[in-house]
Amino acid sequence: MLFVGAVVAGLVGTQVGAKSLATMFVWPVWFRGVGLYAIVFCSPWRTLAPWRTLYDALCRLEGSELALLGRYPSWLGRWPALVGFAVLVGVLENLTIVPGSPRATAAVVAGYGALMLAGAVVFGRDWLDRADALSVLYDLLGRVAPIRPRRTAAGGYRISLRAPWRGCARPIADFSLVTFAVAAVYTVSFDGFTSTPEFQRLLFDARAALGVGGGVSVLLYLLGLVGFVAVFVAISWVMGYIVGAEGRGDSRWRAFTLTFTPTVLPIAAYELAHNYAYVLRNLALFVAQLETAATGAVTGMGTAAEPVALLGRLPVGAFWGSQVLLIVTGHVIAVVAAHRVALAVGETASDARRIHAPLVALMIGYTVLSYG
Repeated sequence: MLFVGAVVAGLVGTQVGAKSLATMFVWPVWFRGVGLYAIVFCSPWRTLAPWRTLYDALCRLEGSELALLGRYPSWLGRWPALVGFAVLVGVLENLTIVPGSPRATAAVVAGYGALMLAGAVVFGRDWLDRADALSVLYDLLGRVAPIRPRRTAAGGYRISLRAPWRGCARPIADFSLVTFAVAAVYTVSFDGFTSTPEFQRLLFDARAALGVGGGVSVLLYLLGLVGFVAVFVAISWVMGYIVGAEGRGDSRWRAFTLTFTPTVLPIAAYELAHNYAYVLRNLALFVAQLETAATGAVTGMGTAAEPVALLGRLPVGAFWGSQVLLIVTGHVIAVVAAHRVALAVGETASDARRIHAPLVALMIGYTVLSYG
C-alpha cells in the first residue's frame, strides 16, 4: 500500500520535495529506516518487500511457483544486487538530485519494482533473495542485530538476544557478496567523505583535469569502490600469508576474504549514527503529512498537522555524544568479531594477534575516511 501510495504521490502529487509523501517516505523512511531497523532487529524485508508480495500473489493465481527460465543461475551470485546497490544508494541517493524530486523518485521506485518482479517471474523466488539490492543489504546489516524476533509455531513471536558480533563471525558465501559487503562499508564512508573539504578539492581538481563537470563525482565513487575492494582483498592476502608463511598463504587468501568480510559489517552499521536523526525527522513529517491528507479526505479541510519533534528535547551535546557512542560501539563490535575469527583460524594466540592487526588498521582507515 505504501509502495503504491509513494508512486502515485510522486507522479500526480505536489512536486515540492519537502512536502511530497514520495520523497519523505522512499529515501529516509523506507531505504534508510528499514536499514536502521535491520541493524537492531534483523531484516524485515522478506515480509515488507512489495515485489515479493506481488510475486506471491501471481504464484497463487498460477497455482505454483513461477520461474519461466528455471532456477536462478548460480554464476550470477549477488552481482545484480551489487549493481542495484551502487546505482540506487551509491549514485542516485548520494550523488544526484533524485531524492529531492517526487516524480523522479516515483520513476525510480516503479522501475526498480518492475525489474524485481520481472526477474522473479523469470528466475523464481531466488531472484528476490539474491538480486534485490535491498534484500541483500538488509540481510547483511541484520548480522549485527542484537535483538532477533522469531516466529513461533503458534503464530506469535519470541524475542531472543545475542552478542552483536556473533552474526559477524559466519563466513560470507561468495566473492560477489564480499564485494557487496565492502561496497556497503565504502558507501557509508564515501557519504561522510563527500562533506569534507578534502573531497571538494579532489572533485574540483578532477573536473579541471578531465575538462568536464557532471559525472565526475560518480567516477570518483566508482574508482573508490574498486580501490576499497582491492585494498580489502590485499589485506586478506596479507592475513593469509601471516598464517601461511611456509607457502600456504597464496592458497588461503580466498578463504580469509570470505571469513573476515563479515567482521567489517559493524562499520557499515555506522549508518545508525549517520542517519537516525534524518530518519526520525522525516518519519515525523511523513506521519504528519498522512494525517493532514486523511483529515482533508474526511472533513474536506486541508488543515496541516503539526509533526511531532521526536528529537526536539534532545540537547545538542547529547545528540553528538550519541553519535560518538554509536561509532565507538560499532568499531568495538567489528574489532571483537575480527579477533574471534582470528582466534579460530590462527594456530596460536600470537598468530591471532598478527592476523588481526592489518584488519584493525583497515577498520581505522575506514572510520577516518568517513569522518574526515
